[in-house]
Order: sequence, then C-alpha cells, then structure tokens
Amino acid sequence: LISGTRQFSFFPVTRTGGTPQQIGAVDDAAIFSSATVGGVVVNAGPATRLQLVLPDESPAEGSVTGKTGVAKLYTAGASIGAVIRATDDYWNLTGDGRTVAVTVSDAHVPPPPSIPLVGGTAVRSFVPRTSTATALMSVSAIDVDSVFPKLATHTMTGLGVDPAAFAKYLTLIPGETYNPGKPPYDTGIVGGRTVDAATTVPAGTPFTFTVRGVDSQWNTVPLNAAVSMFNNDPAAVVPTPGLA
Repeated sequence: LISGTRQFSFFPVTRTGGTPQQIGAVDDAAIFSSATVGGVVVNAGPATRLQLVLPDESPAEGSVTGKTGVAKLYTAGASIGAVIRATDDYWNLTGDGRTVAVTVSDAHVPPPPSIPLVGGTAVRSFVPRTSTATALMSVSAIDVDSVFPKLATHTMTGLGVDPAAFAKYLTLIPGETYNPGKPPYDTGIVGGRTVDAATTVPAGTPFTFTVRGVDSQWNTVPLNAAVSMFNNDPAAVVPTPGLA
C-alpha cells in the first residue's frame, strides 16, 4: 500500500455462469484479515470460433485448450456424437445461433446435414466407416452460415478408428482394388472394393485371388482362420485349406 491504498487490475477470462466470481485482498504478512468481495459477473465475449467436443472430452472454459479429457479410440460402424459450441477467444460459450456443420476425413462418411446452433451449441452425429490402419481420421466443425465474420473452424486430427468384430469374408479377384469402408455393407459383390477392369483368364492359366476377413464395414480384422475355396469348374484344381 502507498498512503493506505493500492490499485490492482486483471483480465478475467472465464465466464461466471450461475456462480459469480470473487475478488479480494490478502495481507502478505499474514497479520491482518483478508477482504473478499463477491458477486462479480463475467460474461462471454463475442463469438469468434467454433469448438468441437467429442466423447470422453468436456469443455473447460477459460483454459488454454478449452477442454479436458482425451478423445477415445472409435470403432468403425459405431455412431459418434459431436458437440459443436460457438465460443469467444477464451472458449467461453456464447449465445450465437448461426448454422454450422461437421466434416469428416473418412471418404465413406456422407457429410452430415448442417444444423443451427441453439444457445451457442448443437450436436451432430456421424458413423466412421473406415478403420485408420493406414490414415488417422480428422473431424472439423465449420461455420456454413452467411453471417460475417465467419467463426474460426476447429479441427481435431489424429483420431483412431479400430475395425469392428469379424463379420464376413471378402473375396477380391484380379481387376478389383480393396476399398475398406465402401458401401453397401452387405455380403454381396459390390461393397469393400473398386472394380478397375473386367476379369478374364485363359483356360489353364493360374488364377489368384485374395480373401480377407472383414468387419461389417469391410475393414480387415486381424484373425487366423482356416479358409477353403470353391469353384464351379469340375476340372479345376482346388487347394487344401490354409490360413487367411
């Protein structure tokens, strides 16, 4: 204190919501009692960006990252609920009501419909189809409204997706390319592959094809199993079962 008085200043960054902040003065010498004042209300600033919150994460307003928790490892074919929040520079929820959307790097995930924020928040679900054995998944919350300035996009990268349980076999013949996650998700001859060319083979020529054990979304499942092949050519030489 100088002549009995001192002025302090600080920058509050966390909105108070239903619990007002308290401020006070403390005697550094611990001789005199402290003085505390309550009832300080801190409101969110103007909306400047979007925040994406995935399962196992929770908003942490005013923090550096804006969240606590770690996004879990997901499973192909299982729905994920993504929470989208319009926040200020300090991750405080605002009341913005513009239209937003979620985009997913998985090529086999159709873009979920856009949705308006209500009270600054919205929930949009999507289903990852492709396991991340070769490339991790990224998810973004984007502002698709006509209002300017746009809210900054929030992208989460490095998200893992495991294959689901073994469900069926996939047979790939020459002229086809393996395409995990590609619909339809039945037991037919269309899903899970891209047909590059018609397959023809001269009689008497060795013919090689690949069999994969896959989940319901055509992702390869690491398993060992005895697999036999069949062919409707009565004169063909068919091998004995082997490991997939």
